[in-house]
Amino acid sequence: MSLLRAARMGLRSLLNKAAADDELDDEVRHYIEMATRENLRAGMSPAEAARAARLSFGGVEATKERVRAGAWEAAVEALARDLRYAVRGLRRSPAFTAIAIVTLALGIGANTAMFSVVNAVLLRPLPYRDASRLALIFTDDARRGLHEERTAFRTIADWRAQAHGFQDIAYFTANRSTLVDAASGARERTRSALASSNLFSVLGVAPVRGRPISADDEARRAPIAVISYSLWQRRFGGTDDIVGKTMPVEGDGKFGGGSLTVIGVMPAGFYFPDKQTEFWTPATTYWRFTRESTERFPQWARRWIAVGRLAPEASLANARSDLARIGERLAATYQSDIPDFPGFATNIVPVLDRVTGVDLQSALWVLLGAVGLVLLVSCANVANLLLARGASRQRELAVRRALGAERSRLVRQLLAESAVLASVGGLLGVALAVWTTRVLSVAAASRVPRIDEVAADPRVLIFAAGASLVAGLLFGVVPAFRVTHADASEALKDGGHTSGGVRLRRSRGVLVVVECSLAIVLLAGAGLLVRSLARLRSVDPGFDPRGVLTVRLELPPEAPLTSQERNQRSVTVETARAAASKQRADQLLARIRSLPGVDAAGFVDDLFITGQGNESITIPGHAMDSLAAGELNEGQVSAGFFPTMRVPLRRGRYLTDGDTYDKIRALWAPDRTDLSLAAKEQNATLEPVVVNETFVKRFFPTEDPIGKRFCIDPTNKTYWYVIVGVIRDMQRQGLEHAAIAEYFAPYLPRPTGRVDLLVRVKGDPLALAPSVRRVVADVIPNTLVSEVSTADRQLGDFSAQRRFQTALLAAFALLALVLAGVGIYGVVHYAVAERTKEIGVRVALGAAPADVITLVIAQGMHMPAVGIALGLAASLGLTRVLSHLLFGVAATDPITFIGVGGLLAVAAMAACYFPARRAALVDPVRALRQE
Repeated sequence: MSLLRAARMGLRSLLNKAAADDELDDEVRHYIEMATRENLRAGMSPAEAARAARLSFGGVEATKERVRAGAWEAAVEALARDLRYAVRGLRRSPAFTAIAIVTLALGIGANTAMFSVVNAVLLRPLPYRDASRLALIFTDDARRGLHEERTAFRTIADWRAQAHGFQDIAYFTANRSTLVDAASGARERTRSALASSNLFSVLGVAPVRGRPISADDEARRAPIAVISYSLWQRRFGGTDDIVGKTMPVEGDGKFGGGSLTVIGVMPAGFYFPDKQTEFWTPATTYWRFTRESTERFPQWARRWIAVGRLAPEASLANARSDLARIGERLAATYQSDIPDFPGFATNIVPVLDRVTGVDLQSALWVLLGAVGLVLLVSCANVANLLLARGASRQRELAVRRALGAERSRLVRQLLAESAVLASVGGLLGVALAVWTTRVLSVAAASRVPRIDEVAADPRVLIFAAGASLVAGLLFGVVPAFRVTHADASEALKDGGHTSGGVRLRRSRGVLVVVECSLAIVLLAGAGLLVRSLARLRSVDPGFDPRGVLTVRLELPPEAPLTSQERNQRSVTVETARAAASKQRADQLLARIRSLPGVDAAGFVDDLFITGQGNESITIPGHAMDSLAAGELNEGQVSAGFFPTMRVPLRRGRYLTDGDTYDKIRALWAPDRTDLSLAAKEQNATLEPVVVNETFVKRFFPTEDPIGKRFCIDPTNKTYWYVIVGVIRDMQRQGLEHAAIAEYFAPYLPRPTGRVDLLVRVKGDPLALAPSVRRVVADVIPNTLVSEVSTADRQLGDFSAQRRFQTALLAAFALLALVLAGVGIYGVVHYAVAERTKEIGVRVALGAAPADVITLVIAQGMHMPAVGIALGLAASLGLTRVLSHLLFGVAATDPITFIGVGGLLAVAAMAACYFPARRAALVDPVRALRQE
């Protein structure tokens, strides 16, 4: 009760000071009256009794102050007085206050903005229950260097039955899907996922409407779907009776096409495996699931990705060891003669690592550390300002000390000024961070996953408050103790040249060294990234992306069979339809080429490769073990692709239109699976292909590849290819990656397929886009144009994340450079002001302005030179953390280090020049009179 009473009385004193003072007056008066009555009973006269009572009580006001000081609210009142005094003092120095607050706002704002990004991308929980316990399970094809391969259902079933490190394991595969509006027939492209019935329970998320996929749905292969919250709102208007509604989905039945019944809606913000996936159907509705579920080795059966929830007591290391043991047992039990079977090794990847990428995670932590250095530079700058301001106030502080003020009281008031600066700078910094993160979220929307989740949530605000507190302590404590350390009697002497002043100058010099050292570290890191980006841009992609319009087409479904086609053989119908599709594609290209300004046009299934090239081939006479490991990719291109992209031909010829008809014959040629590979080759219908130089180096390093044959799926329906040409390597995985082996087959349009239409134009490629859209709609109706871009922009997207990281670190380094320059200017400017009399004497004795400028710059450059040297030494070690972010540049690149050292030296000399020029203009007579 006493604590509660003290708290209540303290709050009453703070909130109603007049009433509290009146109550204290009443208590004092009551005490004196009681003492007076006691004195009267002792026989004193009334006058003597009152006088004795007052004497025994002591000074009324002094006693009241002691009473007030004993309560907790006194400390609050003292703090409030110090803060009010600090505000008044800062208002008397508006220039100093503005510079200090802006400096802090920049440092705190940059840190808060960067932490907001880290918080959204790395720290904010994924939309699953206890997401840190979730991991994706891939097959690890170590022989080919493919560590995230998909897995057959049979193997996943063995994992589910035998694994103890996982509480449960689900599986899924994502696909492109097309939604159809039942009324208008309008088509909308989206993504879906075939999923096991336990997927949502493994993820720990339940639908907000309806129910999830059940085991019964799986067993019945029910045409049902669980949809995302965004799809519910967009396509169904968020209607309450969504469960039971039907959703037409275009397709040939292979990926759950037809009419799906909605059974559930997932919560807002939920996504899996990515934000583009908008509905989930039972895995068993895949058209070939029954057959694939009995296979383990063929590539076409290895379709699924597993996701598991760790067992309660298991760690990721336990789970890895567990699956490794299972893999060893499976390898001993099941032997495969399929050449491209990767084995049973596994790679377990935490879900967050898959969503964000390990490289991006490390890059964001590096950037957060870099912006922390900017805050240190800001603090050093403000500390320098406070030291300079404190030096000019030494007489004031000495007078207060002489009048009885304790040093602790002066330190407290100086710290109050620092707290006010840090608080105001922090508030402005948060406002700056909110604006900056909005800009970053838009600029990096396609480059940084989850950046759209950036928000000023409580964690960000706590970080900003902590950064402001730390900054206040960093820049406030040392100046407060340094400024109040001077001896009062010496400070009051004429001239004020005290040892304390010397110590302040030394402290300011040390802070300049710190600023320059930190700036050099940031400049070195930024310089390395800038040089890496320049090296990357100088890489020849193997084709000319300039002036090429890229249009992604989603082709319509196949028309129903006519009555005449029903009476024909299926092979005849399919080959005729394939030839008709080819002719429509040729017609489209001819119409495109006839547009004004068009030089060439062609098709490619995917202009750029975003995944791993995991194709596998068999070459007669070549053992698989003798072939060099690595990625392999198949591309499909029209005859006009290579000329459109200006890909150099090294040997042989390009593909022609006639090669596509060879492909049609090869696809529907009869093939017996019971023959030997040699017999199959003898009876094969060959499909012409063009290969790149890496393909030749890998598979035919000492042979002429023209005319050489290879096949895929040698144990089943085997497809044969013959090499007719060799082209230069194309950097289709981005400029940072070495070209992989590729072979290019003739492109044949397929219903509901996707293809990139490439158009080389003389002017602005995007200006032609409306005309291309009209031609596509006219020649192939119901074709969706899902994306319009340019080849050089798409190629640049591969390095967009690198550009984002480089731009941020360069901005931080530039900010540190400016702050360091301002700090140097402030120190030299103050030193010139202190030495006005000395400079005046030098000028009076005949020193030329150039001599004065040289002297000031030489002396002003001492500390920056030391800082540059220390910073370069520190950078040799610290920049190694950037090694994984560099391309074509070593972490200790001497050109970068020399360049950034010279840049800061020039900035420091510029900062010294302006005070030096001011010193050269000193009037000696006026300078001597001022002293």
